[in-house]
Amino acid sequence: MTAGASAGHRPLRRRRSVLPGFGLTLGFTLAYLSLIVLLPLAALLLRAGGLGWSGIVGVLDSPRVAHALWLSFGGALAAAAINAVFGSLIAWTFVRYEFPGKRLFQAMVDLPFALPTAVAGIALTSLYAPNGWLGRPLAALGVEIAYTPLGVVLAMTFVGLPFVVRTLEPVLEEAEAQFEEAAATLGATRWQTITRIIVPSVLPALLTGTALAFARAVGEYGSIIFIAGNLPGVSEIAPLLIMIRLEEFDYAGATVIAAAMLGLSFLVLLAINLLQHWSRRRGADTFEDFPMKRVSILRLTGVLMMSFAAGQAAAAGLLNVSYDVARGLYQDINRAFVEDYRRSGGETVKVDQSHGGSGKQARAVIDGLAADVVTMNSPLDIDVIADAGLLPKTWADAFPQRSSPSWSTIVFVVRKGNPLRIADWPDLTRADVKAVLPNPKTSGNGRYSYLAAWHYARSQPGATDETAIAFEKALFRNVPVLDIGGRDATTTFAHRGIGDVLLTFESEAKVIGTTFGADRFEIVYPSVSVRADNPVAVVEKNAARKGSTALAEAYLTFHYGKAAQTIFAEHGLRPVDPEVAAAHAAAFPPIRTFTVEEAFGGWPAAQAAHFASGAGFDRIIAEARK
Repeated sequence: MTAGASAGHRPLRRRRSVLPGFGLTLGFTLAYLSLIVLLPLAALLLRAGGLGWSGIVGVLDSPRVAHALWLSFGGALAAAAINAVFGSLIAWTFVRYEFPGKRLFQAMVDLPFALPTAVAGIALTSLYAPNGWLGRPLAALGVEIAYTPLGVVLAMTFVGLPFVVRTLEPVLEEAEAQFEEAAATLGATRWQTITRIIVPSVLPALLTGTALAFARAVGEYGSIIFIAGNLPGVSEIAPLLIMIRLEEFDYAGATVIAAAMLGLSFLVLLAINLLQHWSRRRGADTFEDFPMKRVSILRLTGVLMMSFAAGQAAAAGLLNVSYDVARGLYQDINRAFVEDYRRSGGETVKVDQSHGGSGKQARAVIDGLAADVVTMNSPLDIDVIADAGLLPKTWADAFPQRSSPSWSTIVFVVRKGNPLRIADWPDLTRADVKAVLPNPKTSGNGRYSYLAAWHYARSQPGATDETAIAFEKALFRNVPVLDIGGRDATTTFAHRGIGDVLLTFESEAKVIGTTFGADRFEIVYPSVSVRADNPVAVVEKNAARKGSTALAEAYLTFHYGKAAQTIFAEHGLRPVDPEVAAAHAAAFPPIRTFTVEEAFGGWPAAQAAHFASGAGFDRIIAEARK
């Protein structure tokens, strides 16, 4: 073979990569994506698929679920459309013009990135609530933002704006102004310059920013729950409904809703990515040739806004703002009240519910959530509403039993057989015992547990405040987790298997037995505990304005009747009606209790001494964690 032939048939060599290590980096990339993204998503889909099609349809075939998904996705699309328009204008202004304070305004655009979502929600609520700086003049014009679907869209717009602005800015900076000047020189109008020169060059980036804003908005939770009001069928978003299902221990239902959100999000983002791909390939085409030219973003946004407003207008009737774990209870009470009211000659009425942490719900009412009645698990939360002037400070005298138609008490839940022989409060301070209870600063359940332990220690012979403090320190040294709420603490203990004993309301302890199996847990009643009343009140200022005072009073009076008292007992709450209490005596063992008024001089005094910033609990937990 000649040298020439040999050279002509030299085997081809693979070109070496400029950046070595492709195989290794690709392996790390796939492994990382699998661990962080693919495996969790696969687990979610497998958990949902385990229900079968009938089970999945059974969860999703609900008006409440359908509305929550519609609000989350419709609201996110509306917010993304708004940000696409105004974010483009903001980015254009930042890139093409110099003006005093420009750097300050650019920094302000990034605030949604820096602010914790809860802080953003509180700030928006303070501004747009009916008594807020912007909400008051808007309310005078008949426009309500907070506690409506419009408030949901507002929060979604707030968190999504930076994505559009920051995605467009570098593209606009690279687009040379000379092309626009040349178009003008050749006689192009401003509209032609925008649609034929500017839009085609920035369209892929605009779609990317819009997709990111949509993705951020559809999964938003923290900023929305403060401004939404969380009314089922009105302003309840899908992420909140997932949390509700988890708090109801309906893990399968929560998984199905989450999987539905995942699937819908994937379809929307896929459609946007396909449009991105099309726009890149058609880079020289005009905006008039865009396939969706007949769908104006502003018209689409307007349609969504009008549909949200229609949903808002359709929501009418009595609004009961209540605490977090009372959803099932009030489903039954409301159903019974509506039927009783209709039978007694009244019209057919509707009772809407809003549920959340008791303290957060009280703040929402103060900020303008138009509650006709409040039903809480602590008098302190109604006192706060009274201090804001929405109802009389003598509200507790309006109904029997100091306006508390039911009550509960703090008990111990231990694992079956009580292996550590936990019997009373001193056992919680033993070195071999781990106790689970929610944070007293964020939970009524936690506050009652703390006060019950304090009163026990302070009531012992020769006890002083110093010995009570030492007792609390020993208790909280044994607490491995301080959850935010009572239902969170239940999940930690019963579902995750953390701790030896759970301090919780008797009603919640009964739910644990029903949900997780009575063969796994048992209830221990200590020698003394605190009486935890569940107070109710008419929010007189709101009810008078809405003309619902008589209906609100009838609703709360119904709480004291035999039907509602029986429902309380069936949900693990101790009724105040003697006959109903006697009929259910077997379900409620006798226990010696004290009230916060008797032991601490009332809730305001207890709050100031133990739960205010820098007060007793703060000092105790700081010492206990050393």
